[in-house]
Amino acid sequence: MHKLATGVWDGRNNAPSCAGNKIRCRLDWVHQKNLDYFRNSKVQNDKLKLLDVGSCYNPFRKFGDCYDITAIDLCPARGCEDVLKCDFLQLKVGDRRVENEESNSLIELKESSFDIVVFSFFLEYLPDRKQRIESCRKARDLLKTGGILYILRPDSNHDGPGSINTKLVKALKVGNAVLGLKRIFLEKLEHLWCMGFVKISPDETSAYLESPRFLKDVAVVEKTLGKDVTLQKFETLFGIHQDLRREAGLESSEVISSKSVEVQPELFNELPLLSMDV
Repeated sequence: MHKLATGVWDGRNNAPSCAGNKIRCRLDWVHQKNLDYFRNSKVQNDKLKLLDVGSCYNPFRKFGDCYDITAIDLCPARGCEDVLKCDFLQLKVGDRRVENEESNSLIELKESSFDIVVFSFFLEYLPDRKQRIESCRKARDLLKTGGILYILRPDSNHDGPGSINTKLVKALKVGNAVLGLKRIFLEKLEHLWCMGFVKISPDETSAYLESPRFLKDVAVVEKTLGKDVTLQKFETLFGIHQDLRREAGLESSEVISSKSVEVQPELFNELPLLSMDV
């Protein structure tokens, strides 16, 4: 996994980190958004508390002067002692932080204790939509109100404004809004989508879900992805390309067109672990 992260994804999105003022590196993008957002917010910390889920080798350590980092992974990269072993889906959210020093693992984290949670190519490794919902919900519970969940997801070279991946990004915006995570950042970099969702209060969430902007997003999702992806079928809003590949044999599905699956198989080429020996 370390080889995949550093040799493939960071290799594609790191060099150069800036080109004509356009940030290309996923890490630099997150860091710059944090500088812009928290500099103008009411949050006053010497270091922002950052949780990196699926961290592998703790790439955010290069910004260690800015962040108090908790890096976790199901299988940390060899030699990375600063990455705690943890199954995020099994992680408890409670009133304290609990570690097992003997196994260098993390058992529990305190609710509302982080300014930032990062899912960098994390949701794509979860095979079930319900697991992705639970992960986003858990990130929300760990964030302070006003904190940000960053979701970085891989993308194809051939993805365009009307592509299926663009529509899935919109569906995720709707799904996370229901959880109380309002999207404030969206940028398409080379090979990936970069999104930032701020945790809003329950009252703000209720108001937002009744707003014309949210209702318009719902209408767009239901129109472009079809009746099988709706607010009433909540879990359908957390779909990814792997789901589409599994469902490709269902010819009656309105979520998948023959064009998106059969004519353009290259749409799936950039997914982690696809035809790649790591």
